[in-house]
Amino acid sequence: MLLEFILHEPADHLSKETQRQLGRIAQRIHAIQPSGSDLHRLSRPAPWKEWICHRILMRISAARRYMPIPALSHVEPALMAALSGREDHVPALLHLDLRAPNLAIGGNRIFGVLDLSNAMAGDPYLELARLRGSDLLTPEFLLGYGTTSAELERNGPALDAYELDLAALLVVVSREEIDDDLLHDRMVKRTVTLMERLTAES
Repeated sequence: MLLEFILHEPADHLSKETQRQLGRIAQRIHAIQPSGSDLHRLSRPAPWKEWICHRILMRISAARRYMPIPALSHVEPALMAALSGREDHVPALLHLDLRAPNLAIGGNRIFGVLDLSNAMAGDPYLELARLRGSDLLTPEFLLGYGTTSAELERNGPALDAYELDLAALLVVVSREEIDDDLLHDRMVKRTVTLMERLTAES
């Protein structure tokens, strides 16, 4: 989108230094806590946990066209249990598409973050889970973000639930929009793994 009008170095992957920078940028984005009319514009109409669980279930249901899926009545309690307590966090600003195509990079430095179409107020773990699902939740990113993998894994079920939101979506996108067999196979396997882990823990 706008990236084509900005002088930058196109990148398919991020160096260790840019991964650390992305971690610092994400932490600063998440430190923003919208309030008043900004919070109203960026928040979902339903309570957070109910809204995100409904979205994940709808994406799983759509993925059923391309893979076997357990009954939603079996998955829903596992999702609700995994996300218990996450709705109590003060909503943070989320970008939700922090990846190389949306970053303006020059001289090994990120100087712009674009495409705010997915931005919302919510739980930062949703963003971190999407980054994990995109293989960007690296040690270098975590160093920049100011946390550790051990800290994140203390909330592993929540990360799994949130990553399922992305994995199930990409099962459909890889068939209906970009026709990518490798991505499709990888996301089917990841969706199965995440659902198995969630239902085993509930």
